[in-house]
Amino acid sequence: ITCLDDNAERVRLAAFDTAFHFLKAVRRRNLQGSTIEHVTEQVLVHMDDPDQQIQTLALNILAVAAEFDHKVVMKNVQLARLSHRDTTFCDMLSRQVDSIQLKKVGTLG
Repeated sequence: ITCLDDNAERVRLAAFDTAFHFLKAVRRRNLQGSTIEHVTEQVLVHMDDPDQQIQTLALNILAVAAEFDHKVVMKNVQLARLSHRDTTFCDMLSRQVDSIQLKKVGTLG
């Protein structure tokens, strides 16, 4: 996660790619609680990055993190909205998480 802040663009992009694929591959029960909280907090900062590619990569990681704990992601997105210069990506993530939750509820009923 610390490599997301690297000065070298290639390192940052590789770190985002690695984090995304790691979250996609790990079993849900193996990644819970404070770990998801930490990942969410660290990645949310990058949704306010001036580079739209970085913002999109952060959005994708957080969408996967929401599959682990959507409440933690939504709580942190609402907090991030207060400090981000542009809330577009926060709003996109909120809608995406809401949509995923509606689909889950629909499959349960």
